[in-house]
Amino acid sequence: MTAETPPAAAPQKRPRIMLVDDEPYILEALKRQLRAEPVDVRSFQDPLQALESLFQEGEVAIIVSDNLMPGLKGIELLTRAREFAPQVRRVLLTGHTELNQAIDAFNDGVIHRFINKPWDTNDLISVLREELDKYRSESKAGRAGPAEPGPGVAASLHRTVQELKQALTQVALYEDSNHTRRLRVTPQMRRTTFLIVEGNADVRRLLVTTLQKVGVLSVNAVESTEEALSYLRQAPAVDVILSEWILPGLDGMALLEALRAGQTASARAIFILMTSRENRKAVEFALNQGVDYYLIKPFHLETLFEQIERRQRRNRKDAPESRVAKLRKLHFVVANSDQDSRYKIQQILLINGIQKVTIADSAGKAMRVVSEREVDVLVMDCNLLDVYWPDLRARLEELCGDRLLPSVVVTSVSPMPQEFERIYEAGIIAFLPGPVRQRELFDAVFKALEGDGRGDILDDEVVALDVAATS
Repeated sequence: MTAETPPAAAPQKRPRIMLVDDEPYILEALKRQLRAEPVDVRSFQDPLQALESLFQEGEVAIIVSDNLMPGLKGIELLTRAREFAPQVRRVLLTGHTELNQAIDAFNDGVIHRFINKPWDTNDLISVLREELDKYRSESKAGRAGPAEPGPGVAASLHRTVQELKQALTQVALYEDSNHTRRLRVTPQMRRTTFLIVEGNADVRRLLVTTLQKVGVLSVNAVESTEEALSYLRQAPAVDVILSEWILPGLDGMALLEALRAGQTASARAIFILMTSRENRKAVEFALNQGVDYYLIKPFHLETLFEQIERRQRRNRKDAPESRVAKLRKLHFVVANSDQDSRYKIQQILLINGIQKVTIADSAGKAMRVVSEREVDVLVMDCNLLDVYWPDLRARLEELCGDRLLPSVVVTSVSPMPQEFERIYEAGIIAFLPGPVRQRELFDAVFKALEGDGRGDILDDEVVALDVAATS
């Protein structure tokens, strides 16, 4: 009689650590120090994004947060985290000047540990291991397993995020209002007619007064979709409608639907959606519904003007076609272990009309896509752990067979000298160091395509880049 083989145990899910700091080099340093640990690391420069991620996903073992950050202090972030997800272990990074605040937060139960900056790597790893052990033991004891918060807590957290983003938008517009000389306003922009649709009275007022202050001649504002449609049915056509997504009554997408249905003389107006929703699905949904551009709060008027001017250039019959438009038929794969970086690159591509974008959180997943279909551009992060750069080209040749190899662009938020060396030794010429910005990203893509002899994708003539501005 043979003994039955016991079923294999299901693989254990790696605990998640959330890192929050507005300085990208600190996030990179923290991620490097955690590479060898069996954890899933997520990093955020914006504390409000971190809060929204916790609101949407919930399953986080530890939050490590800096204290002094714009928009929301670390102590405030961890206070909200405790209300929403009390099982999360909360660790504060703090300077000596904030030591008393950290001690008070510890005594009040807001945080479990605080670590002074600069920290010792061994001490940091030791603290995080201890906190992981506590998280696991409490979860096993049934005291702190991930649980759904009550609807009141979730709603309160969501309102807090929205209110903070509205407040930061007011701050940004107030700065614009006091430094209008710094804004480049063309004669055409001054003649552009605006309708503002915004439920927040303070944001609405600041938008109107700041636009008027820089010389825009025609600006009107209403509070809701119903008021906007009533105004547009009676008024001459306007050039730009700047609408919040979340409005009292019908939302901004309902306004867009009515507008494009030809119910008013402004059916062809440039429609720009303002919102604090910055997840990928929201961006894709808005663009697919016919929104011209998407402004994430908080924003400055300079970003708004850049988007309007770009659309106005596209509308002119004699305007040259952008080189970026030539990229819209290509398939991009973005491989990056950091969700924020993946999202940022994808957003840049989507907002410029590049729809064929596949994202991957590892080199292995990216290679799987390359093996299954034709990929034109592979945007890979330098710090992926499962790629051996010297063998990358040989690996791509093996996977692609008779198909063209993808052109490779390598990114790194805070590159080290040895990273430059190993990338160039691998024969990769398009290396994008530092935070990814769209102009630099497209420059690197063009460089990679041309270096691989694929310049026929682009126009022969040199045309200035015409790319959408992102906040």
